[in-house]
Amino acid sequence: MAKNEIEATLPHTAVPVWGGYIYQGKIALYHCVSLILKSLDESERLSLQVESIDDFAILQNGKCKSLHQVKAYKSDDFSSYALAVAEQRNKSAKYPGCEVFFHVSKPIKVPEGFSVTYSPVVMYRYSKTSTTEEYCALSEVDNLLEDALRCVYKKYHSADTYKVSNEYLSWSRNLLEDIVVKKVIAMHSEIQLSPIAVQRQVANREKIEFTEFLDILSMDLTSAVFGEDYFFSIIRKDIGSYFSDFCDDHDLQGSELKKLSRCVAEINLLDRVGLKEFMCSILPDKKGRFSSLREYKDEAITSDHLQLGLFRIFHELVESNYNASEKVKNFYWRVAEQNFYPTAIYQGPSSTGAICKRIVEGSIKHDVEFLYESGTLITSDINAESIYSVVCVGARGEQFHDHNKFNKFKKVSLISISNLPQEIKK
Repeated sequence: MAKNEIEATLPHTAVPVWGGYIYQGKIALYHCVSLILKSLDESERLSLQVESIDDFAILQNGKCKSLHQVKAYKSDDFSSYALAVAEQRNKSAKYPGCEVFFHVSKPIKVPEGFSVTYSPVVMYRYSKTSTTEEYCALSEVDNLLEDALRCVYKKYHSADTYKVSNEYLSWSRNLLEDIVVKKVIAMHSEIQLSPIAVQRQVANREKIEFTEFLDILSMDLTSAVFGEDYFFSIIRKDIGSYFSDFCDDHDLQGSELKKLSRCVAEINLLDRVGLKEFMCSILPDKKGRFSSLREYKDEAITSDHLQLGLFRIFHELVESNYNASEKVKNFYWRVAEQNFYPTAIYQGPSSTGAICKRIVEGSIKHDVEFLYESGTLITSDINAESIYSVVCVGARGEQFHDHNKFNKFKKVSLISISNLPQEIKK
């Protein structure tokens, strides 16, 4: 997506920022896999460049081979896309002989004379079962990617029959996506948080040699998918997807969209360790350590945690503070010498006792330090003046009495959005 689209207010018909970027990365990967399927030898000399010449481009020995523009708009009216197509046509004049493709996420009616008016731009065609179509919906891109990967494995790794199982294809897609998507997201995070950043300087670093993809395709991924790097790559993409849904549901635009985008940008810049600490801080009632696929499925953050919890907090409050130098990365609002920290806790008041108990158990087990040093955790609807008063009294609290930080739980309280100080409400 061009620089002016990043810095300007998104049109009403655009898919929200981060979901669009993730979709863009998936489309770029689909094209790369298609090129690998076409010719293994030639693909070894190719590289993918994102957000520099175009949304993405394929380079061969440093020379531009194809340009690609990706639009994931809600509109099916060609007029919504005409300006972008014309800009791509004009841009392509600098790269004679280069293929020029325009990608859309839903079917649009291309006007008569398109090939003459907009040459050399062509609508990208996707292989779907027994036919091809000039669009790829957000909901079908994962399946198309896995179908393409199945064809690659059958053609080049026919002896490794385990690679065409549905589970293995999903692993392959996620690992390959991570190579592309984490570069796209990291680049846009840098641009989002640095208004003076020059897009071309940022994007010029983001070249991916096809040999990185080929290495993934040639290895046995069975052991690779049980490490934390794999799980957190999935969580990072999930966060983008949930954020996209939240923005779409609330029709966020302009300054409000930018405010939340900056928050997500900070999250996306976290490394694996930082993201893990952040997850523990916004999910203090969770026990998962994400060391196995089962734990990821059972204990990872869900759409409800983000859309009903964390993103709702970001949306309903003024923009938060964020200090990347802190040991435990988290956002906060400061009022009258007191810090308020967001969580993803969205359950109602009837869950107060269970939530407080889980927070205490998790804080002791995982040593979530900021809990002992702060005062107030923001939830959607739960209030508790002290989690100590809820959990650590009577017989049921005896198990916590010997812990060396027992008394510090008295300082930890929960507050609902509605009970927050007016200074930090929108």
